Amino acid sequence: MRFPTARQFRVSSNFNPRRLNPVTGRVAPHRGVDFAMPQGTPVLAVGDGEVVVAKRSGAAGYYVAIRHGRTYTTRYMHLRKLLVKPGQKVKRGDRIALSGNTGRSTGPHLHYEVWINQQAVNPLTAKLPRTEGLSGSDRTGLSGAGQRGRSAAAVWTNHRSVESRCPRAPAFSFVGYPTSRYTIPLS
Repeated sequence: MRFPTARQFRVSSNFNPRRLNPVTGRVAPHRGVDFAMPQGTPVLAVGDGEVVVAKRSGAAGYYVAIRHGRTYTTRYMHLRKLLVKPGQKVKRGDRIALSGNTGRSTGPHLHYEVWINQQAVNPLTAKLPRTEGLSGSDRTGLSGAGQRGRSAAAVWTNHRSVESRCPRAPAFSFVGYPTSRYTIPLS
């Protein structure tokens, strides 16, 4: 899943290392992408991971951060309601929050960030792995023989169930996204 919603929304502010902040009037990095959307829109986890932050902050309002393995982190800000807690494991496509207008915000929207190795990257153009699913010997383990086969089958089952809910949105599929169209693809 490339983006954290089930339908398309307009980009109201792009990733920009030198953006003029509309609230403070200062030039500062905008480390994510803002999607204008109605308050209460379900926000989805873009990949399997662990919630590392779910709380209220002054500028970010209610926000969630999810660690996806050792390399990737996603952040979701200005939320109306949190549906997860720190330490909770989430799967791709799980509802984690409802969008809102909390914190330093000029209107209802979702601020979405992707971090790779502790560096913010543009969520619209970042190249990420196509999937965190099966590879190599894990595929052959689907026959069910041994512990490795059972865990691989469990991953595959979960992957397929999410694909059935979001058939056009492969896990972390940032590769090949048309950067001239800054909307969230339907999933």
